[in-house]
Amino acid sequence: MDLDPHLAYAKERALIEEVKTQLARGRKCQVFAVYTNKHDVIERWEGLFRAEGIRAATLRASVPTHKRESWYREQLKRGIDVAICHPKIVETGLDLLDFPTILFHETGYSLHTLRQSSRRSWRIGQRRPVEVKFFAYAGTMQEVCLRLMGKLLLVFYEVQQ
Repeated sequence: MDLDPHLAYAKERALIEEVKTQLARGRKCQVFAVYTNKHDVIERWEGLFRAEGIRAATLRASVPTHKRESWYREQLKRGIDVAICHPKIVETGLDLLDFPTILFHETGYSLHTLRQSSRRSWRIGQRRPVEVKFFAYAGTMQEVCLRLMGKLLLVFYEVQQ
């Protein structure tokens, strides 16, 4: 399903523009979404990306854990620019070295999942700077939640040192 990018919400348009910017810099993107069940946004995003000429693929929970690394390899062979999934799916056990840009369009409320999934590209062997970006509407509870999670992460890292 290809969608008219003009019908995209403001946050979706910002995501598309960021992906285009990253791709122009030679950087593939991992995009995270938490609404993947009843209100699944991923199929919509695939259509929006396709309409913009961006090759995207979605990793679903139906792919067994032990096959996820090979799923990424296969998608890279197919020439994808963007991988999309729920952050919990890649929370542990995957190195996403080919995706130095991580974009959270949605985060959920688990600090552990956020921390783990945001570090999938920061692995031994990564040769490029890793960028992690978050998208939220200003003045919403989503922004408040992101700020709170950011503060909690800072406390966590200060305690670790």
